Amino acid sequence: MSNVFGGEEVNALVLDIGTCLVKAGYAGDDVPKAVFPSAAGVIAAGKENGAGASVWPSGRKLYVGQSGVNYRRDNMEVTSPYNLSNNQPSSDGFADWEIVEAILDHAFRDRLSTDLSEYALMMAEPNAMPKRAREQAAELLFEKHKPPALFLAKNAVLSTFAHAKQSALVVDAGHHEITATAVHDGYLLSKTLAKSPIGGHLLNLAMQKAVECKGIQFKPRFSFKRFENPQGKLEVQDVPVAATTSFRNYQVEALAGDVREALCRVSDLPFDEAASANVPTVAYELPDGTEISIGPDRFKVPELTFNPSLLPTFPLLTADLIPRRPDGSLPSSITDLVSESLLKCDVDLRKELAQGVLLTGGLSLTPGMRDRLEKELAERHQALKFKVLMPANPLERRFSTWIGGSILASLGSFQQLWMSRKEYEEHGASLIHRKCP
Repeated sequence: MSNVFGGEEVNALVLDIGTCLVKAGYAGDDVPKAVFPSAAGVIAAGKENGAGASVWPSGRKLYVGQSGVNYRRDNMEVTSPYNLSNNQPSSDGFADWEIVEAILDHAFRDRLSTDLSEYALMMAEPNAMPKRAREQAAELLFEKHKPPALFLAKNAVLSTFAHAKQSALVVDAGHHEITATAVHDGYLLSKTLAKSPIGGHLLNLAMQKAVECKGIQFKPRFSFKRFENPQGKLEVQDVPVAATTSFRNYQVEALAGDVREALCRVSDLPFDEAASANVPTVAYELPDGTEISIGPDRFKVPELTFNPSLLPTFPLLTADLIPRRPDGSLPSSITDLVSESLLKCDVDLRKELAQGVLLTGGLSLTPGMRDRLEKELAERHQALKFKVLMPANPLERRFSTWIGGSILASLGSFQQLWMSRKEYEEHGASLIHRKCP
């Protein structure tokens, strides 16, 4: 009996665990059915107030999903399944497999209400996922959830498929880092991978510090309550509650990120402090009713993706919060990444890839980013003609990896490529490297 899994119609689920959001849904759909934070609330073993969560083998209690990380609980820390830090973020692979298991349970059982044993699973993975982490993912899925088949696909490859292309230079501007890597004929060219830790997280932090410089503190929603006084006016009263540092930081970053997404845009020309002094301010009302006015920082914060040397100019952005290379220098700009990745390609591929620079990821939603990137690349590499591609639909930019997985898993020509459970049982998890290159 053949171990090959496939047929004319295969029911499949698609899962993308990003550094900010988890996207899960059914192959063939246009958008994911479930979208929730990839962070998890963690109450350490022996701590109190862990009601409502199952206890994992480590003794910890884990909370995932929107309510899991956004509801304050005593002694609850917020952490990521990836090995992330402010100084040197790295999303090359999962570091906390219990959180990954909790995310899988929440996605399939609570959000999709499906039994994974009845569906093949297409799972997106980071472009530089270590071999051991790939094997651990296969072991976890086949041993616990028992899908009939599995396929692991690189983020950049799926983004390329989402835009109906086989070759592209994919620039993924994500939450914790920006990566640039070449995809040729549907295969990732791993030697071309370049990355920088200037992602949405760092920009949110810069916006937070820019606002705090004006003497305004972000108040998370759990820290106050609003009520109507006898005169009919709304007043704010602080609520004295204990909150772990990571939970408060997570909530404050979410507020700062909302301000950044609502007000920021990339300027057409490099940011100049003096020339931007007279930029009109835009008002934004925080949840506690405080109204803030953002002027030049609307352009200065997103300029960090093109000019990281501005990082030390944010007064409250201390040295420990600024990521640096091992030699102490500041990280690469997005233009540097594209150039670096392109120069790592074979000479005969550069012209084709320059014509297909694909900009995706949540940070690509910032207005003006595509035009500015195309302009800077054209000025830097005058011998090449650049074309930066970006879907007009914001959902396609934010969910491009998941959408690519949805398309690929529903193609008839793909159905013989799955790694079946029978193959896993016969050859072990190491087969994943051959079946899913």
